[in-house]
Amino acid sequence: QAVGLSTPTSDMDVVVLSKGLADGTESTSAKERNITFMYSFAEKLCPRTFRSVEVLAHTHIPIIKCRTSSGMMCDISVGIEGANSATRKVKEQMDNSPEVRPLVLVIKQLLKDAALNEVYTGGLSSYAVFHMVIAALHGGSGGRPSTGPAPAKQHDGNFPYFENVRRGGQSS
Repeated sequence: QAVGLSTPTSDMDVVVLSKGLADGTESTSAKERNITFMYSFAEKLCPRTFRSVEVLAHTHIPIIKCRTSSGMMCDISVGIEGANSATRKVKEQMDNSPEVRPLVLVIKQLLKDAALNEVYTGGLSSYAVFHMVIAALHGGSGGRPSTGPAPAKQHDGNFPYFENVRRGGQSS
């Protein structure tokens, strides 16, 4: 509930920061140290606190996916120092653009219904959905609402990729 974009089925996102952990986005060695910590941390979490614990080490941002005995999901990331500032920026945008919240919530639910809400399986994160909505509403206006709809772009009707598929993958 940090920014008010959770749904009844939303997971909880937790970031673990410590002096012994490096920013996991900085270098490969820092990321690997954090992953080693994550496996150790995950062993301590299960089964005491969580019904299931899985380390997703080979994702862009490695996470520990946990499920409580009541069914609540929790994603734990380690050493992602920019998470707090990103949360503040999202909250600020939400305060300045109240129309964003309902749109993000509807899109999140549609993605959940289509099983496209998990990044590690090819879906979109809530953070990505938020930025897509902001971009659509503000049209590249630096965070200020646009004065009207973006002008329609004309398309020549040529879709080379689909034409190639129709020909059975043969190029002309």
